[in-house]
Amino acid sequence: MKNGMIIFLLSFLVLPALSGQEDLSVETHTNWMKGEILFDISVALPSGEMKPTNRFVAERTIESEAPGLISQELRDIAVDSWEKMDTLYFSDTTFISQLEDLIDNSNKVFSKTSPDMKRFIIRYRLDFYPDIVSLFLAHERPVTPDFTSTMGRTDESFTGLAIYAGDPVRFHGTDEEVLLEPALFPTVYDEDMNLIFDKTFVEASAIRDWGMVQYTDQIPDSFLETRDRIGMKPLKISLREVFGRNKCDPVISAADAGMILASQQFSDWLKEGRVLIILNR
Repeated sequence: MKNGMIIFLLSFLVLPALSGQEDLSVETHTNWMKGEILFDISVALPSGEMKPTNRFVAERTIESEAPGLISQELRDIAVDSWEKMDTLYFSDTTFISQLEDLIDNSNKVFSKTSPDMKRFIIRYRLDFYPDIVSLFLAHERPVTPDFTSTMGRTDESFTGLAIYAGDPVRFHGTDEEVLLEPALFPTVYDEDMNLIFDKTFVEASAIRDWGMVQYTDQIPDSFLETRDRIGMKPLKISLREVFGRNKCDPVISAADAGMILASQQFSDWLKEGRVLIILNR
């Protein structure tokens, strides 16, 4: 295993040179809405001919280089407000081993030749849920919120939370306006930077099933489209600021935070990850 991790790290460093020699290329399609990443890895066919031996060599070339290529493409995925996956490659040997196993077992969606018959392509897929998020879960049972809302308790019943984040807002502590970026584990604060909730408030089983939050780039015409996630009567609020090095933490108003904390169902729907964030992507 130790030798395998060394090879894995070396591939992360030297694969750009190897890819040039093999004429390998990779196109990555990250879809936070579906919770998946697609990797289209292709290699040139000798003389542009689709002979059985050429296909065999091309397929084996891609399969041997895919783990290193995919690891490179994952490096910009935001884990939380401070870390991206690339910061963990060299700092956590257990993480490296788990990631290597995950990539080795990634789903092969299809293999085909390009329309001009000059390249051979294999598409791989990794799912955020449960595959990638499972690398970062250290809890099973969620923390029980212990907050007192200044509003007390409200009898109004909500089935989830919808946060509109489609417009640029102030980046906390600056005059810069930015858009909220997606991450595996965002943290929600109020304007006084009090913690409202993070991943430890959500059941680990729910995170594995469908993530801590759901991202969408569409404003629902009705909440019929998202009722499985946030029900028919979500509390609807808007972003006030963005926080964190990766610009992925929503900061909401104190009034909206009070509404969340005053809800009788707050703890229940939070445990189940019934949160929708509407992005501008």
